[in-house]
Amino acid sequence: MRKTWALGSPAAQAAATERLKRFARRIGFQILGMTRHPLEAVRLLRLIARHIEATPFRKADMLQLAWLPIPERHPEVVELIVEAARTGDKNFAFVLDRTVAEKAFEGRYPELGVRLAELADTSRVWDVRALAIRWLSLDDYPAAIPSLRRALRMPHARLRYYSLFILVQMKGWTQREEDVLWLLEDAVRHPLDRGAGMSAYDRVGDYEEALIDALRVAPPAEGWKPLEVIVEGGGAHISQDRPGLDADWALKALAAGYPERAVARVDRVLADPSGIRRFAAIGALALLPEDLARPRLIEAAGCCEHNLVERVKGIWFERFGGALPVSPLAGVPVFLLDGPPSERFFACLTVLRGASQEARFTMVDALLVEAPETSAPPAQLSSSQREALALLLLTLRMSGTLYKHPTLSNLGEGDWAKLLLRRFGAPAFEGLANLAEAPALAGVSRGWLDALTSVAREGMLGAEQRERLRSIARAALASPAWDNTSSPLITLSVVGAPQACVEQLWSILIKPDDPTDARSEGVRSNADASRWASIVLRDVTDAPWLDARIAAMAREAFQQRRFDLFERLMYLGSERKAQEVLDVAPAVLSAYDGDPEAFDAVFQAASALMQAKRLDDAWILSALAEPEGPLFAVAASLVRKSSPAPVFEALTRALGSTARGGASAAEAAHVLVLQEILAGDDARLSGILDRAPARARAALCGALLDNEVPLASYREHVAACLISPDPRVAQELHDPLWLRKPDGMEELFEEVLPRVQVEDTRDFLLYLLRAPNEAAKYWVDGGDDEDEDEDAWDDEDEDEDEDDWEDEDASS
Repeated sequence: MRKTWALGSPAAQAAATERLKRFARRIGFQILGMTRHPLEAVRLLRLIARHIEATPFRKADMLQLAWLPIPERHPEVVELIVEAARTGDKNFAFVLDRTVAEKAFEGRYPELGVRLAELADTSRVWDVRALAIRWLSLDDYPAAIPSLRRALRMPHARLRYYSLFILVQMKGWTQREEDVLWLLEDAVRHPLDRGAGMSAYDRVGDYEEALIDALRVAPPAEGWKPLEVIVEGGGAHISQDRPGLDADWALKALAAGYPERAVARVDRVLADPSGIRRFAAIGALALLPEDLARPRLIEAAGCCEHNLVERVKGIWFERFGGALPVSPLAGVPVFLLDGPPSERFFACLTVLRGASQEARFTMVDALLVEAPETSAPPAQLSSSQREALALLLLTLRMSGTLYKHPTLSNLGEGDWAKLLLRRFGAPAFEGLANLAEAPALAGVSRGWLDALTSVAREGMLGAEQRERLRSIARAALASPAWDNTSSPLITLSVVGAPQACVEQLWSILIKPDDPTDARSEGVRSNADASRWASIVLRDVTDAPWLDARIAAMAREAFQQRRFDLFERLMYLGSERKAQEVLDVAPAVLSAYDGDPEAFDAVFQAASALMQAKRLDDAWILSALAEPEGPLFAVAASLVRKSSPAPVFEALTRALGSTARGGASAAEAAHVLVLQEILAGDDARLSGILDRAPARARAALCGALLDNEVPLASYREHVAACLISPDPRVAQELHDPLWLRKPDGMEELFEEVLPRVQVEDTRDFLLYLLRAPNEAAKYWVDGGDDEDEDEDAWDDEDEDEDEDDWEDEDASS
């Protein structure tokens, strides 16, 4: 060993180091005798670090040298750790972790932090940076905080994990809220790809947990905003998914840092009959404060399947000690029973709450037989039938639907509602309404309220039952947890809304819808809710003042350029046949100056007048006769297959027009292509597309794609649309391309991709090309960490001269 250290030739020293490694492998546990030679033990590892490229570190070396006794106070330990970090070698890191890094340094090597921090900042090798930062955890190194903060912003999850783990424990980290907020905002843009390997999975989990730990220590004031964006399904995606830093993780992170904002979402997930995210919600319960966690853990134990209940019990024991205080009848709709539960009831209940899925399915089949299907629902139920109904409802509450059942797996909530109503009659509705109420009040978007609404739509409910649904829907709209979910509105559209609801429905209808603002606030967009509110208001008859209000607001909305609201109001007025509202439309048509942003609103006004027979084909023909007029596009959009021949003749004449910069010709061609009057190979199309403005060109290209016209004939125009900076132009072709996938599409995408300016369009093209988007390429450690092949013992070891090794051993 001493001779090897003293060698002046790097090549000779590398060869001698390789022989030392072989010898170390062969002596087995005798390596513990190096305790008597601390300097040589340290220098053996330093030699290996020095020559690791020439003499690779094999697993056999790793497993043997992990027993090498390294003194924790040796003066060359600092050099050893720095040199080992410079290798970036994982096998070598394993050895250091078990020989040096497990020791408590207790401030003995303050210079180590500075040197490792410098290595973390300056190295160009990620593995070297990772090892340097990882070993900064050996002691408290305030001087390393700037380097650790810089590492937090590196696109390397393992680096971030190490840095967060260390910083969370350092009192000198005064910028913690600033750094954590940056990481949360970055999580919106950069989800983590788990990869396929276990080590890649651990990499994601480690970083996710480190972020949650940091949130528990120092939640930034605005940190809930990016988390709620992710919880609601926002942020960048990788192949239309967020493998890591996903909605389930964000729910737990909210619980850790912002419990007051998390509880409503946790309650919603636990109440959701689908149950697909309950495991994440239960994980979030483990992070809530005690006063919020206790009642929810008890509630979850009564409404979840066996495996989730076991998780709940484990969390309870970890946090509070002892057994979870939950009643055997928790979650059971005992109000349906006509007496105390029987022994048989408890036996069945034990099976349904048990671990065996097969036994549970068998029990469900047996319970359904208790009330066999008849031509009409039974007028009354026996005690055993009521018990069977209660147990079936509990099963559906625990698992939503029996998606793996051999014969019932295809039944959704609506099918189960019909089945139970047919077999168990009115008590089944009482149980289902009870089952629907809590999820509706929690803001669940699809659940048992929707199931009962579908039943009502088919005429299976009586007046009192419809009134019960109406009361649940009204309560859901009044609930603090309601955030624009359309379910209660859909219910009211079926069972009717009382006059007392009109003001709230009106507020929902006219509320501005800004999807960007909705995402930043972590709530659902108001667009669907507003649309359904208009459908409910359509049938309100006991509010005579409503039509005048709709008309006044329609005028105001158009003047304020709130065109989406104008469209909804015009639709509502048209459906209500309200003359006050229809009287607004002619003025809108007269004032239209061709503004493309207002087109959809003006078209809605014209459609309403057509439906009310206040516009006719003569008006369309008159507008089409003036291709230079702004109403030409509106009239063209009103053309239908049954329009008279002169209308199509006017459109055909317009194909040669240059009016409105070529837009009129393109709009006429768009209609004629869709009506299959103008063939896709018509020679006029090329010139029309050449002259057309961007939006009109995109619409015409979309029509050609929908009619499956070969892409080659208008390829250059599709390319121009895809690279347009106008999102409406680029996105106009998303659906036609997605649905038709014409020949030559992928080659076109590859050609235009470097020039695409709209981010959504770029991601769309990359997805169809099955290529990684920016989010997928962001993390430099995102690939699988494949384990190296197991090293076989080198056969040459057997040929070494034993005497030479004995002499070397003696000299050391």
